[in-house]
Amino acid sequence: PVNTLSFCPDGGLLIFGCVDGVVRVYDPDESAGAESVGHRASVRGLCWNATGDGFASASADSTVRIWARDGTERLQFAETHCIKPGSAPLNCVALSPDGTALVCGGTDNYVRLFGIEGSQVRPLRSLLGHSCFVNSLIFNPNGREFISAGGEGLRVWSIEAEELQTLYGHTRYTYNV
Repeated sequence: PVNTLSFCPDGGLLIFGCVDGVVRVYDPDESAGAESVGHRASVRGLCWNATGDGFASASADSTVRIWARDGTERLQFAETHCIKPGSAPLNCVALSPDGTALVCGGTDNYVRLFGIEGSQVRPLRSLLGHSCFVNSLIFNPNGREFISAGGEGLRVWSIEAEELQTLYGHTRYTYNV
């Protein structure tokens, strides 16, 4: 079974995050696919980078993995980084439009912000604002803010980790933004 999916920015490829811990890359035009194996538990969150030559995956195994195109094969991706921000299962991940930041969230109610510079990924901040699971994350196209969704509403954050606003209105969990 599939938990999550995402189209490549150019619309040419689709990635699936599956309960078996595998990320499947699929080309709908050619009905062809490949697998990227690395997670040891269900993949719950996926996002492409802006150029479509890589993506990030978040898993119940408490890791975020960053993948990049492996050589010239269109469907082959190799893991370049494995980040373990804590011991809690992760539900979501988002990459900034310019590729210099990554955020992830999960069942410990934290949003974790990482900086990406060249081949280095480093933790920047852990943000606690939600009183229950963080289910979804998305960056503003300007790259300076992002939104996290949890059980009690949406939170708007600046990349400097300042909470800018809390948006209420939903009476139940928000699962996707």
